[in-house]
Amino acid sequence: MFRRLSASVFAFALALTAATIQPATAQVDEFQSYSASSELSEGHADVFRLYWAFFDREPDLSGATYWVGQYNECSSLLDITWSFSNSNEFEQRYGSLSHQQYVTLVYANVLDRQPDAEGMQYWLSLLNNGELIQPEVMLYFSLSDEFQSQHPLPSDGRQNAACSPPTPQTTTTTSATTTTTQGAVYYQNCDDVRAHGAAPIYRGEPGYSSKLDRDGDGVGCEN
Repeated sequence: MFRRLSASVFAFALALTAATIQPATAQVDEFQSYSASSELSEGHADVFRLYWAFFDREPDLSGATYWVGQYNECSSLLDITWSFSNSNEFEQRYGSLSHQQYVTLVYANVLDRQPDAEGMQYWLSLLNNGELIQPEVMLYFSLSDEFQSQHPLPSDGRQNAACSPPTPQTTTTTSATTTTTQGAVYYQNCDDVRAHGAAPIYRGEPGYSSKLDRDGDGVGCEN
């Protein structure tokens, strides 16, 4: 089942650079303490590294706890990838680059090295053929053995617990019988997407999933 992420997820992503700045040492100490929590799992470590890859910095405590909460409520790493890619911070650093420029900068910022010829050709092929788009490349870099070895976390290797989708909150107006649902919206299939008036749904929009886009052209439920 697929769901439309709440507007608050994207608002938070767009406000990443507006967060209150704390001394760097305090941020590191807070995050390191939080990342060692026994309640975190391997999936949470992947969320932290995704944040690290996108923004080239260790997560601050507020960001770490927020995205752990989203992951616990069944936001996938791809959902979070799209949220990060809509942030001002990401757009300012990567928004207008060619594929080759983008891959080169990702290697420099994420792996701290220049791309090897084979790696560059691999990622350019996927991008040029439309098999991936730029934000998705960042996700795969964050999951690479090389990046994980550079940024090991205490929760690596711990079994992931089942996520729990948030319970929708309902409000009923006194002037009408219409009940509106706020929060997550789940799509079982394209019929469900159309029933909610969300078709066609485009890559990058809340709720988009590759399973709704059978031909992989970035547009789901177009027929």
